[in-house]
Amino acid sequence: MGRAGGLGWSPGVGVQRGLGHCVVVSLPSWLDAGLDDLELNLTAVQRDRLARLLELWARYRGVLNLVGAAVEDQVLEGLLTCRALRDAGAEDVDWTDVGSGGGFPGLLLAAVLRGRGQLVEPRARRAAFLWTALAGIGRADCRVFRARLGEGGWSGASGESVPVRTAAVTARAVFDPARWVRLAAQCVGSGGYVVVHLPAGASAVSECETIAARTYSRWRVDVLRCEVE
Repeated sequence: MGRAGGLGWSPGVGVQRGLGHCVVVSLPSWLDAGLDDLELNLTAVQRDRLARLLELWARYRGVLNLVGAAVEDQVLEGLLTCRALRDAGAEDVDWTDVGSGGGFPGLLLAAVLRGRGQLVEPRARRAAFLWTALAGIGRADCRVFRARLGEGGWSGASGESVPVRTAAVTARAVFDPARWVRLAAQCVGSGGYVVVHLPAGASAVSECETIAARTYSRWRVDVLRCEVE
């Protein structure tokens, strides 16, 4: 198949839909291989959501500069996050993705996990894309907030609500890992799960209890449980 926007897949090819439900879902070989490696056995609905996301990223990436060249890497790292949260027993909990950007890993969490999510992105055009993508994969129960997280808590556009605390929180490529663990205390519930993205082989960044840790390719995702006062 031809390449579409670096995704190694042509939007609309290999996906057949009819009468409002997915009939056959064919994903690119690199994605199927990654799912096998991560032992992520997805339903037809979840696979269809991934296919729709690939279409959306291919369609909008040039206009909004949503993702870098290595789209496959970002997708697989996001799926590694899903696997680690499953390992931690957190597949059904509500979650927050801070600094979602083009939807990594937030849109992948929405596609694969059952819990409701909050995607936090301060930039208006990217936030609008996230809303579009959530609607496109049938996850209107998830929300998008335009806000930033800092030492003083949430800040955002005047008059906008801010995210609520959730049972799991993640932030990829936004803060250095040690700072993220500290800031995460402002948005995770007590005894909740803090997801930390690290390079493979990196040392632990916190004295919090590690509930799950998964390594794939050059990435590692740790799921910590931190008590919040």
